[in-house]
Amino acid sequence: MRLPKFRVLGAPALWLHYGFGHPASFGVSVIIVTIVAFVVWGIVAPLNGAVVAQGLVKTELNRKAVQHPEGGIIKRLLAKDGDRVQAGQALLELESVTTDANYQLLREMAAFEAVKHSRLDSEQQLASSFALDQRSSLHYGSELVSSAYQRELKIFLVRRRGLDHQLATLNEQLRSVEYEHRSLHRQIKADKEGLRLDEEALAMNRSLESQNFVPRARLLTYERAVADDRSKLAEHEAALGQAEQRVGEIKLRMATTKIEYQRVASEEYKESSNRLVELTERLRPAEDAMRRMLISAPVAGIVVASRYHAPGQVAGPRDILMEIVPDGESLIVEAQTSIDNIKELYLDQTADLRFTAFKSRTTPIVTGRVTYISADALADKNGTPFYQVQVRPDAESLKAAGIQSIQPGMAAEVFVLTEARSPLDYLISPVINTFRKSMRER
Repeated sequence: MRLPKFRVLGAPALWLHYGFGHPASFGVSVIIVTIVAFVVWGIVAPLNGAVVAQGLVKTELNRKAVQHPEGGIIKRLLAKDGDRVQAGQALLELESVTTDANYQLLREMAAFEAVKHSRLDSEQQLASSFALDQRSSLHYGSELVSSAYQRELKIFLVRRRGLDHQLATLNEQLRSVEYEHRSLHRQIKADKEGLRLDEEALAMNRSLESQNFVPRARLLTYERAVADDRSKLAEHEAALGQAEQRVGEIKLRMATTKIEYQRVASEEYKESSNRLVELTERLRPAEDAMRRMLISAPVAGIVVASRYHAPGQVAGPRDILMEIVPDGESLIVEAQTSIDNIKELYLDQTADLRFTAFKSRTTPIVTGRVTYISADALADKNGTPFYQVQVRPDAESLKAAGIQSIQPGMAAEVFVLTEARSPLDYLISPVINTFRKSMRER
């Protein structure tokens, strides 16, 4: 049907000419209503904005890297990827020729010095023997300490025999002088008794001589006998004094010999004490280095990302040998977002998560909260800057979505919800931004 021409075209003219029931008027009305409704919806209807990023599920405290400060040669592998280990469980053992040689040398020196220290302690106490220190055996090993003990025992016996020989010689001299001393005592006693008798005889003969009963010659004989007795007594008393002096000298020499023996042992004991302290201090880091050759798990968890798989491989200093995903740690989704989006992000912000491992048609969106935003921009391997964002999934939301558990390493799409905007705003904003930048170039 051919429509007539009107000066004023549009819906009002059609409505006036044909009325509202005509198909042309109805079609135009539908188009106008649709356009008006779309414009109103574009102005009024809110649409939630979101910062979109790709992320991975990981433990909140990250994997625990297993490293060694010095490195070494792999001696034994005691755990592999996928093994569940407990905290403190041995993972692998390293060997280092330098570390082992240094430890064995210091350990041997310390063991010998410890036994020497015990020997000198026994010597300065004048002990006739010294026993093996059980504490040293436990600390340094019975075989090593036994070898050191045999060496020090020989030294102890040689020095002790030398002391005993000197003391035995002096003691023999002392016994001889003491016997002489006792003999002189008896001799002096006999001399005194003989002198008393001769003096009595002299007194009697003097009385008789005064009465002319005995001749003068006989009296002189008794006087000479008394003089001889007194001379012998004086000689024996002088010899007794000399014997007593010799006894004192010998006893002094015996005491001096013991003191000298103790003095030498005491001086060596002090030197040995200082040496033992020094070796103990040097041995402590060597023992620590040997203990670190057996590398243990820092936490309980599952072994992943092992870098070494066979004995004989060489691990460098501070190389990551393997990693452990800790048990019982909270799981988060860590994502990287463009630096242009940082103004839209804040802590405790709501986020939607979609785990790509599950079917999107049957698995609902999981909600979460932003728990961490990096304080400064980071850079990836290509040098592209980004901000790191961590989102903690809501446990109730996971349960409602039918997700029993999520595993570290799973991929997830992160939608950090921002302020609501109208569709018209989405359409006009790029145009406005373009005009702001236009006609400003030189």
